[in-house]
Amino acid sequence: QENSLDAALAYANVGEAHRWLGHTERALPLLRKSRFLYEKLLGPDHPRVASILSQEGLVYMQDGKYSLAEKDMVQSLDILAKSCPACTFEQLVSESNLGLLRLRQGKYAEADRLLTHVVSTEERYLARPSSDMATALQALAEVREKQRRYEDAARLHKRADLILEYR
Repeated sequence: QENSLDAALAYANVGEAHRWLGHTERALPLLRKSRFLYEKLLGPDHPRVASILSQEGLVYMQDGKYSLAEKDMVQSLDILAKSCPACTFEQLVSESNLGLLRLRQGKYAEADRLLTHVVSTEERYLARPSSDMATALQALAEVREKQRRYEDAARLHKRADLILEYR
């Protein structure tokens, strides 16, 4: 059925696949359709809406449209803070995405704050480090390099490499 949660999930999954492959012109309409369905079926303040907004923000970031990316990513975090403060995983993903945007924008202090929070929270809650944690560690290492904290950056890179080796 076209107007169902299954359809919304399918649009989101195909949109994310296109984003991951770098086909942002295909990804954005699919993610928007997914968000529209989730908003209609679950309400505008649902965590799934927040997750799709964060994904849309990644598309905008890939396209160099940083102000649009920021708008969606900040809105995503606002929705999660209001409607689902216990949605730790969704918050971490949205914070990580915003951290990546801040890195691209050259806002290193905020990128450091966001990515440090993501890594420390994942360390507390995950039994085993994930590839998402490795990605956050690599981004945080890049931030630390920009801040000329080279020893710290090297340590973070090494941790990320170790996680990826065990995958």
